[in-house]
Amino acid sequence: MQSSSAQEQMISQQLRTWDVLDERVLAAVRAVPRDEFVPARYADLAYADFGVPLSHGETMLTPKTEGRILQCLALDRDDAVLCIGAGSGYLAACLAKLAARVVAFERHSDLAAEAEERLHKLGLAANVEWRAETFNRDTAAGKYDAIALTGSVATLSGNLLAALNPGGRLFAVVGKGVVQQAQRVTTTADGDIRTEVMFETELEPLEGFAAARRFEF
Repeated sequence: MQSSSAQEQMISQQLRTWDVLDERVLAAVRAVPRDEFVPARYADLAYADFGVPLSHGETMLTPKTEGRILQCLALDRDDAVLCIGAGSGYLAACLAKLAARVVAFERHSDLAAEAEERLHKLGLAANVEWRAETFNRDTAAGKYDAIALTGSVATLSGNLLAALNPGGRLFAVVGKGVVQQAQRVTTTADGDIRTEVMFETELEPLEGFAAARRFEF
């Protein structure tokens, strides 16, 4: 099967059926060949509803989960985005098609280097900055209009919310074990916080992510 055909099946059978209907998001997904971001031995599963294993015990999110993240963030063309746990680089590449600037943190230097190389090869690297380290608020290079976490966290931290601009959106899967919720947290111009539960899911904990003190609502 040609990858373009597999990609369209992924969009119609996985993303659309999971309510990923934003045409800008779907266009970004079409513009990024997912098969370029999976290890060669999993090439046949690049467009399947499957979390593809990466090195260091990491796993790519399923296509429908990535689609929901992209849609939940409601990105504008001039937004700055922070991606924590960037893995193979696929989600960062999709984010880069929707926003002005992406800062991608990946704690494993080999994964970060491979991801950056893929984006250069595909001509998608111009607005993506790679940080081969664990996210640290002190070195996070400014504030952001949107933040995406690719693994679960037990609680959200003030560190993360402090990195959002007014009106910023954060996507995170919050909880432990099988009790996890995908949440969109939005900051207002007045400094208030609004949390929406988007769907229930279960993700592995975000590796190496040390949350700061719990944010008090």
